[in-house]
Amino acid sequence: MSKRARVDLANILLRAGYNKIKILRAIKYPFCNAVFADVRYAEIPTDDMSLSIIFEPFYNKNTTIKTGSVVELEDPMPPSFTRLEYSQSVVFYFYYEGSNIAQSRYQPNEVMIPPPPEWPSIGFADSKT
Repeated sequence: MSKRARVDLANILLRAGYNKIKILRAIKYPFCNAVFADVRYAEIPTDDMSLSIIFEPFYNKNTTIKTGSVVELEDPMPPSFTRLEYSQSVVFYFYYEGSNIAQSRYQPNEVMIPPPPEWPSIGFADSKT
């Protein structure tokens, strides 16, 4: 089954009310398993950064990551509906299971983990579950 067909199936299951994480795992959608935080352009660059990882309504974790190096996440995070909150300007590079192609995002104070580069986006933004 192609990646596009898997994502189409996920969108159907999402509209039917199934659990987002179970949908992603069922279609083998890669989760984010590592991040690189580049604070070169921050007002006050630091070696460590406080980070809140949130995917609602059931997960909210505060953690500290080392900046300037790839940090493996304790638990892989589902893309497209997990967001990171932080207190300084950062460029994040996200790494996914089974891939060494990074996705980068810059946004002050909050960023949504983007979908993997080789995969189409899933319609989680329209979902209430």
